[in-house]
Amino acid sequence: MNVNGPMAAFDVLGVRFLLLFGSSLLLTLALTPLVVRLAGTYKLFDMPGGRRVHTNPTPRLGGTSMLVGFMATIGMASWTASLSASLWLVLGLSMAMFAMGTYDDFRPLRAGVRLALQIGC
Repeated sequence: MNVNGPMAAFDVLGVRFLLLFGSSLLLTLALTPLVVRLAGTYKLFDMPGGRRVHTNPTPRLGGTSMLVGFMATIGMASWTASLSASLWLVLGLSMAMFAMGTYDDFRPLRAGVRLALQIGC
């Protein structure tokens, strides 16, 4: 990545990457309770039984806060440096994984299909 703009001074010893990681972590941690509350409001829970291994109702859409944190970090990184084509590929594949997980939350996919999609990504 070619660094320019206001974050150029933070590129020493990877401090810029630590700042991006930290902001992503904090955003994800802050959004998780909101997503859980949203799941509660709309009764979006996985109930125990069948292929489920949990014993209590578990909120769906757990990947939402992680995706938003990741996307915000990519946005901040693109503001401070030029992004490579491989990073755009990672971004697209992350969106595909999120879409698969969200679909699976509401219309369960067979394990083999999920594994094939995960390996493909």
